[in-house]
Amino acid sequence: MKTLAVFAVAGLVACAPSEPRIVVTDAVVVVPAGDAPAALYLTIENTGGAADTLRAITTERARTVSLHTQASGMGAMTHMVAMPALAVPAHGRIGLRPGAEHGMVEGLTSPLLAGDSVSFTMHFARSGTQRVSARAVPYAALDSLFPPRR
Repeated sequence: MKTLAVFAVAGLVACAPSEPRIVVTDAVVVVPAGDAPAALYLTIENTGGAADTLRAITTERARTVSLHTQASGMGAMTHMVAMPALAVPAHGRIGLRPGAEHGMVEGLTSPLLAGDSVSFTMHFARSGTQRVSARAVPYAALDSLFPPRR
């Protein structure tokens, strides 16, 4: 009887969803023109068996970082819409990219120059915090980093 109970518990543990395993890569922040906000692009991969949610992004280099997406309006015009959070599915990959979801880095505390390294902290609902370093790139470099979709 003890053997049966051990196998039953082992079976329940094996069927339970695993935790998320978040990895953030390819982080770049675009050098803004003048006092304009900077855009943050990166890839979030979840190799775990449970979903997670990106709730916030922070940095000491700016007053705020907010999540945005592009939305279509009347006609062919698109505009940015703030997002309170970003779902990261189990075994999924989310790309913050030009023309899609992205971070807006507002109120820079000092000028951002190409080649700078900016530290960001990603705040996930289940995985906690994860620090990532983003390389500052000029706007002209975006097409080579993120080829336009066709």
